[in-house]
Amino acid sequence: MSIGRARTRAGSSGGAPLRVGLYGLLGSGNVGNDSSLEAVMTYLRANHAGAAVDFMCAGPERIRAEYRVPAIPIRWYANYEESASGLSAFALRAVSKGVDALRTASWVRRHDVVIVPGTGILETTLPQRPWGVPYATFLLCASGRLFGTRVLLVNVGATRARQRITQGLFTAAARLAAYRSFRDVQSRDAMRSGALDTSRDRVYPDLAFALPVPPVGRTDPNVVGVGVMAYYGGNDDRRHGAEI
Repeated sequence: MSIGRARTRAGSSGGAPLRVGLYGLLGSGNVGNDSSLEAVMTYLRANHAGAAVDFMCAGPERIRAEYRVPAIPIRWYANYEESASGLSAFALRAVSKGVDALRTASWVRRHDVVIVPGTGILETTLPQRPWGVPYATFLLCASGRLFGTRVLLVNVGATRARQRITQGLFTAAARLAAYRSFRDVQSRDAMRSGALDTSRDRVYPDLAFALPVPPVGRTDPNVVGVGVMAYYGGNDDRRHGAEI
């Protein structure tokens, strides 16, 4: 990954610092996602210490507390999620799609480069509607192309979606990105099967592996730690989610 080409825009504004945006399902408590974020933040501190960094993410409160930088939610509707219900919730969700298009475009436009640090941003391993993450990711990459902001999809995960709209949005988003790399061969192959030219895309280890291994004391070799989550299946398992 290189964000050097973004310096031409930053440098043209009289020595202003490089403006870097971090985007994705970050700060929501997913250890893997937040580890990928920490790896990229470590890179930025080491190589672009003077950069102005802010976030558009799933958990802005946690990000603000952890990194002491500005952060806003990906979805405008997140401000009303706990209080709205019934018809008002439906109306607010509908309005949110238009508002989010404007919010995303405005946010992207203020940056020289926007980084999606790993995560399964192009995956359907969890239940999601086309107008959720797929739509938001498309808005991000389309805004970058419109305003000349480099959007980098760095070591992301991907799967082939059976729903045409979802796959179309993911493919269009990836095609519009200025840079793509994948965290495994399966992810790259999934996007290739979705009619995306991946001949120039690279595969690298998951970003979390860039973090140093923490020191540990004496441990019991018979103890294994397993990450547990409430998993209801993927997009194709909606009818059997409760059973899963």
